[in-house]
Amino acid sequence: MGPISGRRRTSDSYAARPRAADSTGSKAVAEAAWISEIFTNDWPARTHKKFSSMASRIFAPPLRAFDLQLRARCRSPIVLTDASTIEASRLGHILTYCYFLLKLRGMTRSLCIFVCLTFLTSATAQRSRLPSHIIKPNAGDLAKLNVYADNWFKLYINGKLIAVDSIEFMPHNIISVEVLPEYPMTIAVMARDNADAITGREYEHTQIGDGGFILKLGDHAVSSSDWKAKCFFFGPMEGEKPPVRHLPIPTDWFSVGFDDSGWEAATEYEEAVVRPPRPFRDYDFEGAKFIWTSDLDLHNTVIFRATVEKSGWQPRWDTGTPARRIEDLEQ
Repeated sequence: MGPISGRRRTSDSYAARPRAADSTGSKAVAEAAWISEIFTNDWPARTHKKFSSMASRIFAPPLRAFDLQLRARCRSPIVLTDASTIEASRLGHILTYCYFLLKLRGMTRSLCIFVCLTFLTSATAQRSRLPSHIIKPNAGDLAKLNVYADNWFKLYINGKLIAVDSIEFMPHNIISVEVLPEYPMTIAVMARDNADAITGREYEHTQIGDGGFILKLGDHAVSSSDWKAKCFFFGPMEGEKPPVRHLPIPTDWFSVGFDDSGWEAATEYEEAVVRPPRPFRDYDFEGAKFIWTSDLDLHNTVIFRATVEKSGWQPRWDTGTPARRIEDLEQ
């Protein structure tokens, strides 16, 4: 590799390198000044030539292997023409800098490494810097939500859809997800037994099903008779035509401000009545009660609502103004 172009001097930079000093400290300062002089004088020829000879012996074999990999991945790979030539100026500069760094005394070497690490840390911090008031939530802020429904449900918290049973019909199903809680917390759930909308029966219109619902969210929200409940699908009703009755479901039944003051209190049921399967006991429902409306068999679609308070609660996190969603802009 030929000399790197630059301003020559009458006294060579490498020859001008200080070789003695009165003390270790003054030698380190002289070393640092010499390195600075080399970098500001565009890499004088003899210094680079000396390095090239040394680098060709040390770095050429691994660089040849590296070149084979680059040829398969890059359009302009590094080319090693022979054992004493490295045709990659940027790589040459990096290796030359490493060579000089290794030649420095301990104090100066540590200083250079410290400066480099400080620069990298500062650059990384600038890219990830957030406004001073922003505090991100973390895994420790989450609460476990366990829900059992016979047969299906969808659940909202503070007007936002949080969980939907992914299986449209399964006799007994349990959903467990992580939730970032915020209080006061308005929970709204639509639970549905698998009844035909016309006959009110299931399994090819041969049986009358029964419902059941239970929920636990962290340590502060459990289903109980303190919840409000209302049925919107009744049947089958013997001797009536049609045998089912449907009430219109309000479009904002899950919103925080929805008025449920006229609804009845949810009815609690014993576990033996709902008969959940064995896997139910593998989940934490301690303190929660099975609930439905007053008729576990003939009330097929039920909406539950509850508002949960937590005294003195303040969120640890602050994510700033909520991000706008495209669906919000379209309203």
